[in-house]
Amino acid sequence: MLWVTGDHHFGHKNIIAYDSRPFDNVRQMDEVMVRRWNEVVKKDDTVYHLGDFALASFEYAQSILARLNGKKILILGNHDRSAGRMCEMGFDEVHKMCVLNAEPGFYEDMTITYPSTILLTHYPTIAVIDEENKIPQMLNVAVNGWDYYPIPMPRPRGWLVIHGHSHNGRLVRTIFRGEKLEVSYLRSGSDLKEAMRPPNVEDREERTTDHLVPMP
Repeated sequence: MLWVTGDHHFGHKNIIAYDSRPFDNVRQMDEVMVRRWNEVVKKDDTVYHLGDFALASFEYAQSILARLNGKKILILGNHDRSAGRMCEMGFDEVHKMCVLNAEPGFYEDMTITYPSTILLTHYPTIAVIDEENKIPQMLNVAVNGWDYYPIPMPRPRGWLVIHGHSHNGRLVRTIFRGEKLEVSYLRSGSDLKEAMRPPNVEDREERTTDHLVPMP
């Protein structure tokens, strides 16, 4: 199964106040986030982490990473070390961005109704459009917006941009075709289910959080 998450900031004391995180100290925050990761992610799952994994010593971040289940793929954030150092830390793969493509078909109990693309990036961006020149959907997976759990990779509808970076609830102004747009983020499970509902397909609760199986 595929999961996606980001912006844990393991070991970062100041993030507790900056994000109003409900923890008394860094140790408590880190232990809760490790526990919630391992509650849902199995050892043979794959997790895409969209950056800003830790702000701590290399050794401490490495010890945290070693405790987390799954194959771990990092999309570099602005607070991460170099790709080489993050591989040394223990990530299985490290990328600046990642694109997953899926053609229409049936993949492990999930139906893709038409060609779809997921862009995984640390920074929010709408600098991509689909063939109908529509603004792609955006999903912010910063961990504090999801009760400090990774979430299953959602089923896309055409273009879907999944990102982190903005993790204190503020809106981000993004340039698109020379105009400034207010980008509001999908932050709740109900918003996610609504956004991922495929057209002309019966909505089923058990399918709204199915993971995407990327085409080779």
